[in-house]
Amino acid sequence: MDKVREAENRALIEMRGIKKSYYIGEPNELEILHGIDLFVETGQFVSIVGQSGSGKINIDEYYWGFG
Repeated sequence: MDKVREAENRALIEMRGIKKSYYIGEPNELEILHGIDLFVETGQFVSIVGQSGSGKINIDEYYWGFG
């Protein structure tokens, strides 16, 4: 836990508890992001990779305020 607290204190980008769901018809809900935490420190290079439809763009949209 101490490393997490240290990263939080130095984070250039900090996102906590990101969740994203889509409704795909009543009563179905498809949750694609399940409480994602992301901390990026100054000087770090981060790449988000995954299969098509895994939520990469949703994380980007959340960061820029569109999600």
